[in-house]
Parts: sequence; C-alpha cells; structure tokens
Amino acid sequence: MKRRIEDWLFLIVIILLAISILPVMNGCSAVVGGFEPKDVDWITTAGYPDSNYEAVWGAVVAVVSSDFNIAIVDGSSGYLQTSWKKVDRTAEEIKESSYINQPGLRVTCQLQKQNPFKLKLKVERAYWRQGILESDGHWVTKSSDEKMVAKILNAVNDMLKQ
Repeated sequence: MKRRIEDWLFLIVIILLAISILPVMNGCSAVVGGFEPKDVDWITTAGYPDSNYEAVWGAVVAVVSSDFNIAIVDGSSGYLQTSWKKVDRTAEEIKESSYINQPGLRVTCQLQKQNPFKLKLKVERAYWRQGILESDGHWVTKSSDEKMVAKILNAVNDMLKQ
C-alpha cells in the first residue's frame, strides 16, 4: 500500500514538473501566439513623376517621424527604419488569442528608383515574445499593417500637393 502511494506521488511530481516546463518549451518554439512568424512583403509606390528626390524623401521622413522614432536613416541610399512602437491590440487580436503580448509596429522604407521617385515600404506588425530572462525578449512579426501603409502614403501625397 505504501509503495502505491509513493508511485502516485512520484507521478504527480512528474506531471507538475512537465506542466511547469511547458512555458519554457513554448518560448523555444517557432510558433508564437498561435501563428507562424513571417516576412512582410514590400509595397512599391506608383511613383512621383512631378517631384524631385529631395522633396519626396523629405516628405517621407517628415511623415514617418511624426508617428515613429527613427532608428536608422540614410538619405544618400534612401533607407529609413523606425524603432518598434508599441500599439494597442485590436479586437480581432484579443479574440484570436488571449496570450498574444503587446503588439508593435515598425516602418521600413527603401528607395526603389530615384527618377521618377519610387519607394518600397513595409509596416510590420509584430508581438513581443518574452524570453526566460527580461533581456531575452524579441519581436516576432505576424503581418503587414496595411492601414498604416495607406496612412503614410496618403500623408506623403498630401504633403507633396502643398
């Protein structure tokens, strides 16, 4: 009888140990919050034939920097990338998964062609994935944010019309 109780206690300890390790194992998984991390496609603008490079690039930098902190900008090569900006979860994201962490956005722009000016643009929507240690966290991209892409492109167009 005593042997049977010890066997049950041992089994319970093993089960509890396995349950406590699951979050750590999930942190090592490629699947995060129920989705596979993915690369976001670039969107290429139609072009700005009536504007010069300096005017369009200046408008792009002004519009992006009004909503985001710029991490990298190189006017000579036409490259800009923002730091991650934390944003609120959408109702769809809340329904989709209760364990998705704080979402964030990052904008990346790259000059495609200088005359007429064409721009490649992407806005990544990602989620913060916390590691075991606080310093182990990283952003995991889920999708493109088409609303933010449209907002940026419309604001650049409006600025160039002035």
